[in-house]
Amino acid sequence: MNEHFSFPRVKRGRWIFAPVLAVGLLASLIGAAAIASADANEVALVNGGFESGDTSGWQVQVECTSDCDTDSVEVVQSYEGNTETFTAPDGNYFAILRGACPDSTLSQQFTAEAGQVLSGNAFFSVNEAAGDEFEYDDYGRVEVMQGNTVVATLFDKDAISVGGETNTPWTPLSYTIPSTGTYTLVATSGNGEDCSVDSVLGIDFPSNIGPVTAAPATQLWGHSVTLTSASGGFTGTTSVLMNGQPTPFMVTSDSTIVARVPEAAGIGSVNVAIITPSGGVVVPNAFMAFAPVVVTLPTPPATSTPSPTTTSTPTSTPTSTTTATPTPVSECPLPPIELSGGATLTTWAGSDGAPIAAAVTDCGLDGVTAIWTFDSGAQAWQGWFANSGGTPGANDITTFSTGTAYFFLTALAS
Repeated sequence: MNEHFSFPRVKRGRWIFAPVLAVGLLASLIGAAAIASADANEVALVNGGFESGDTSGWQVQVECTSDCDTDSVEVVQSYEGNTETFTAPDGNYFAILRGACPDSTLSQQFTAEAGQVLSGNAFFSVNEAAGDEFEYDDYGRVEVMQGNTVVATLFDKDAISVGGETNTPWTPLSYTIPSTGTYTLVATSGNGEDCSVDSVLGIDFPSNIGPVTAAPATQLWGHSVTLTSASGGFTGTTSVLMNGQPTPFMVTSDSTIVARVPEAAGIGSVNVAIITPSGGVVVPNAFMAFAPVVVTLPTPPATSTPSPTTTSTPTSTPTSTTTATPTPVSECPLPPIELSGGATLTTWAGSDGAPIAAAVTDCGLDGVTAIWTFDSGAQAWQGWFANSGGTPGANDITTFSTGTAYFFLTALAS
């Protein structure tokens, strides 16, 4: 059973590390997230669209008297209803509440001003057999409360009104806040007497931040990426996750966050989740993560020093020769390569066969510690390392090939 989890507030300019409950689902995110732009007239719920992959920001309550389903409240990407397969109307995720014994409830308290609009979607799927609904009247309900008083019922369906073994479609919900104050949104799925069959209530409320981009496009573990929101809304951010892993971050402005790439995020595409007071937002395939290059140089074989031999060298008459001056060859690419820090992926546009060691020195590539390229024929990575010291066999590549893509890795300050 999920539990309510309170996040600490975040002050700008300070690195924090905040844990988040049940974040494993984020590791399997695929596709593109539909992220709504911020709207000052919309009520801002924390993780309203469940885009963190869990119920962070919500209070979960499951009343179990017997035969209770431990997954009574669950965040999903799809649900197989009786007449259709449901997917999220906004973003990638939504929540389902199975009628426990007797109830499953999701709730969230929020503060809103008069005239703001609370909007979302809900559906109800009746899993009772036709005819059973009259005896076991399961129900799904979404309400707005102020204190202990229900001030609005946004959705109210039951087995009798919907029918056995059928479901409603996603139904739009909307409520205009009548006066400034504190309210509570409550969603409930209830079982009508029996505990063997659970009908399901689905809910989804839009996220209010986006779109969000990440830079640079590639980064090493332990270094930072900058997350930018076109509409702002990062103030008060409580958590940043990369492939489901919480990571240290710093809110530098309402529209930017700087976050470090954890080793636990793995190598390859990284999905980023951001939890803020204005809702959760997911950035799928935000950037590529790489492990730092660790080079272990082979130990040169021991060689014996031969004993000196005395020889008589005949005196020869020096011969005068004329040496031709070679025509200079431009090895550096034009325009010059611009290193973005960390890892820069670019195609070599200089001379074919240019020695890498000389080009690093002569072409403005100071600070490059390693260069990688992928040999498609051998299906293997090949590399050159600045600190190899010319040790034979330490480098897989020693010259550039015109038109080939290379990763230029530079050391970054922590």
